[in-house]
Amino acid sequence: PRNVVLDQTTNKKRMRAWAQACGDQLVLVQLSHPGRQSPLANSWNKPFAPCSKVLKLSGVGVQLHRTPRVVTAKEISEIITMFGISTRLAREAGFSG
Repeated sequence: PRNVVLDQTTNKKRMRAWAQACGDQLVLVQLSHPGRQSPLANSWNKPFAPCSKVLKLSGVGVQLHRTPRVVTAKEISEIITMFGISTRLAREAGFSG
């Protein structure tokens, strides 16, 4: 299902059902921050990344990504905290890791 966000607003029952649907299989959650790779269609706000260099894909004619702004030290700290929260929520939902 498209991009899944795992934060304090996530429907915990839905995530638990999704994890349980996998049975005894090893199911790992991949957490990420898109940074400058955030496509126009998914980024209503201007994305932020370590640098303001726009992502340019070879062979792609139309620019599909916004130029990011440089992330602040405070935002980096907040991102680290959110990764921890998402990890905890994934484990509580029943994912293997």
